[in-house]
Amino acid sequence: MFSDLKGPIALLAILLGVLAALYLWFIVAGAPGKDASPIAEEFVPGSPSPEVRAQLEKSRGFEVLISYTDIGFEPSEAAINRGESVRFTNNSSHDLWVASEGTTQNPIYPGRSECGGSPFDSCRALAPREFWEFTFEESGTWLFRNNLDKEQSGAVRVQVK
Repeated sequence: MFSDLKGPIALLAILLGVLAALYLWFIVAGAPGKDASPIAEEFVPGSPSPEVRAQLEKSRGFEVLISYTDIGFEPSEAAINRGESVRFTNNSSHDLWVASEGTTQNPIYPGRSECGGSPFDSCRALAPREFWEFTFEESGTWLFRNNLDKEQSGAVRVQVK
């Protein structure tokens, strides 16, 4: 009776031996295609650019952060009180130029900047990881856009305290 099972038992023993050997090899050698280097390298920031240093020296802080990413402004709308500031940070892989945008219902932010436009204008492209801050002294709804990608826009609602 047991002599009939010698063949299948031997085959099962060989199969288990091969599986055990593969398991040990996998544990010792690691998964196939496994790289010993980390998946993502740790980000170590360099020193800030002279432009960013100058902005940090002038900064009084900010109440709202609007981040520009590869999919647009986040958040695209914000509400603050008059006299408060918004920091626009470029967290995308492209340049960003924050600029006031006017419509018949929402005019452009009033006044003039050093670059000839509205003061609500960064007046230059911000490279990735740079930022620009603006303090809103006028109440109203102020539209803005990325002058380098005019499809990306948002609004800041400024109310009287």
